[in-house]
Amino acid sequence: MSSILSKENGNDGNAPKAVDRDPAGAEARGSDFSPRLSFGVPDFLLIIVLVMAGLIPFVFGTLRATKESDFEKVAILTVAGQEVWRCPVGNGSEPSEFTYSSQEGILIVRADKSGAWVAHSDCPDQICVRTGKISRAGQISVCIPFRAVLRIEATNPISDAWIHPDGIDAVSE
Repeated sequence: MSSILSKENGNDGNAPKAVDRDPAGAEARGSDFSPRLSFGVPDFLLIIVLVMAGLIPFVFGTLRATKESDFEKVAILTVAGQEVWRCPVGNGSEPSEFTYSSQEGILIVRADKSGAWVAHSDCPDQICVRTGKISRAGQISVCIPFRAVLRIEATNPISDAWIHPDGIDAVSE
C-alpha cells in the first residue's frame, strides 16, 4: 500500500495527514481476500488417476502373497555350491535343525513353519545370523566365510485341482 500525504478540507495546511490509497481496492486487504479455487472435470480425473496409481502396489502385493501361499516352500542350504540340507517350510512343517561343521567352525541352521534362519555361526561378522528369519520364496541369507547360502524356494503348487485329470489345462474348439 502506498501512503500519500494530502491536505484535507478544513486543515490549515500546516499538518499533513496520511491517507491510504490502494490501487487494488479493498479486496486485497485482510480477510476480505479469498482466492477462488475451481475444480473442473480434468482436475477430478487427475485426482482419481493418482489415487488409483497409489493403490497399485497394494493390490499387486496382496495378489503376490495369495499366489505365494499356493506353493510349498523349501529351505535349502548349499555350501561351496553343493546342497547339504533341504527342509520344508510352511504350514504343517515340523521344526528342524542342521549343524554343519568345517575347518572354519560350526554353522547351525534352523527351520520351522514360519521360515528358516542361521541360528549360530562361528564367522567373525555374523551377517548371516543378523539377517534373521527368511520366509518368502527368493529370499537368501549368506555366510561368506563358510561359503554357505541359505535360500527359500517355491516348489510345485499344493493343489492341482484346477488342472484337468487328463493333464489338460485348457480346452478350445
